[in-house]
Amino acid sequence: MLKKGIYEHIINQETEKRMNDAEQSGLVCVEQAIDEAESPQILADYLAKAIRQKLEDIEGQQDRVNLVNRIMIDAGLIEDKQIKKPSDLLVEVMSQQQSALQTESNSKTIRPISGFRVSNLFTGGSSALSLGEEIRREIASADEICFIISFLRISGVRLLMEDLKKFCNRKETRLRIITTTYCGITEAKAIEQLAELPNTEIRISYNTDIERLHAKSYIFVRNSGMNTAYIGSSNLSKSAQSDGLEWNMRVT
Repeated sequence: MLKKGIYEHIINQETEKRMNDAEQSGLVCVEQAIDEAESPQILADYLAKAIRQKLEDIEGQQDRVNLVNRIMIDAGLIEDKQIKKPSDLLVEVMSQQQSALQTESNSKTIRPISGFRVSNLFTGGSSALSLGEEIRREIASADEICFIISFLRISGVRLLMEDLKKFCNRKETRLRIITTTYCGITEAKAIEQLAELPNTEIRISYNTDIERLHAKSYIFVRNSGMNTAYIGSSNLSKSAQSDGLEWNMRVT
């Protein structure tokens, strides 16, 4: 039976039965119309969870793909959305020159270890993967980078400088940074080193009495649409990027 408390559940057959049981025991179940503007997201989330549970019960990759394709056909989705290669993902599109260079050097494009399908939390300290390590991997595949950081320290800039140099020297890249003189913590040397990078724009807020900018965000834009961002407590300093007890959410 449903327990007292707040919910946000679609009313399916199982939920309706549990609601009836709750009301028979003297409880009151409150319903609210699904907002029309939000219904695509709400229904998509519900469907995704239901399909995932079914797929977990099916053994064999091809059988799972067959089920997905049947659902898409029944839903009237266009043919080019059906899965054609059940065991493969498209992970990159590159020039022939880049492909040849990677083949010759037996190398691959550096990718974030966290991937691009789910968001995750970095907590610093004894975490297996530090924020700074993952940001360096993000830089390698980004086309545009935006940092909004309260404090820039030379110790943090040094951690990322070689990766930022490679990024800024690539064609059609752009690095934009917003920082502040709030509390006098940002170091001039850190600003100077970043300002020497090509394709870089830095804005500094000096109005600390009114604005007191204290945001921290690292945004990585990719022409492929696989954008990522980090929002949390870490400024650009060595401790904040490595073993400091900082919390940062990576969103995809």
